[in-house]
Amino acid sequence: MGVIWLAGLSAGLAVAGGMLAHWAWRVLLGMKPKIIPRPVSPPPALGLPIYQGVRAHDFVTSNDQGAFGEALTALMMASQGWTVLNGKPGAGPQGIDGIFVRPEGSLWRACLIETKTNQSQYATRQMERSKLMGNLDSLYVTTSDPALAALYEAIHDGLRDNAPWVSLALWRHQLGSGLTQITPLDGSGAPNGPVRTVKSDLMMQGLASGLSDIDRKRLYWAGRSSRPSDPSSPEHS
Repeated sequence: MGVIWLAGLSAGLAVAGGMLAHWAWRVLLGMKPKIIPRPVSPPPALGLPIYQGVRAHDFVTSNDQGAFGEALTALMMASQGWTVLNGKPGAGPQGIDGIFVRPEGSLWRACLIETKTNQSQYATRQMERSKLMGNLDSLYVTTSDPALAALYEAIHDGLRDNAPWVSLALWRHQLGSGLTQITPLDGSGAPNGPVRTVKSDLMMQGLASGLSDIDRKRLYWAGRSSRPSDPSSPEHS
């Protein structure tokens, strides 16, 4: 009986000692001096690199310059939450430069874009409704993805019905100045509203840097010279 009593007393003292130690530790922690954070110094004033422009002779061919513009449009639209759909039914450049869709609540919108780079000529027939519907027909019959086929069919029908959730636009990238001009179009491919100009120099610079890294064999990207860009020079046409 004495042994049991001693064992119980020992256990009780152990528990009490643990609680006392825990309390003392919390008191000691509360008595620690507070660490006052030091003010963070701002970064030194530095001049950021000035956009030098992407020049026509940076590309191997003019077609590569056009492809650069289409990729730039896709990046800019993707950064705004638009999903990029394939607009070319074959391996060639024929088709729609850009087809983009974006959810809006329980619905979605579609935007079809013709991209021009620098002074490349635009003809209204390139974005005329019947031409685009024919392109969408070709995309519908050539895709093996049922989800894509359904989207192509819906956009085709939206164009046919002049639905407000399908919009058309012309994007013109001025690679020398780092600006993009966005013009809304109507069903005949003609301008249908004010032109909006946005800065796109950082996107151009990033895309050019990525292309230079990817195209090591210089099949599309000829490389950049050290000569400063002159937006008024003939090579920007």
